[in-house]
Amino acid sequence: MRKVMFFLRAAAVFIACLTLVVGCSTTAFKPIPSGYVAKDEHFDKDGFQDYTDYCKYYYSSPEPFAGDKRYHAITASEIAEVAGYFENFHNWMEIEDRLDEYDFSPDRINAGDYVLIETKEELHSIYDNYTVYFFDVESLTLYYIHNNI
Repeated sequence: MRKVMFFLRAAAVFIACLTLVVGCSTTAFKPIPSGYVAKDEHFDKDGFQDYTDYCKYYYSSPEPFAGDKRYHAITASEIAEVAGYFENFHNWMEIEDRLDEYDFSPDRINAGDYVLIETKEELHSIYDNYTVYFFDVESLTLYYIHNNI
């Protein structure tokens, strides 16, 4: 009986620790900084493994991005790279007949805006699975696009 009680307590402690670790790991990395004043989210209603999401988060200042080490200011030489993701994303939104949800123009991308790009490098193309967080300093809007096709 003592062995059973020990095992049950050990299992309970293990589960509590695992829950704590998982909870901390999911909250430790929040690529959408807190402090936005409004949001406009469009998630793929049919998405399970393959999905396309487009969201906008509105801020009152660029401060959350200027101090966030995950984001970096876009240089003039990076504008075309960032625009490439949005152009690819536009094509997918068109294929999915969701252009009524999508209003981004790559003309908004300027040096000094902030970006965080996540891709699955092991895939054939950088456009196979990507997430882009683009903060437009002029409009104080964070554009989030995710495509996993």
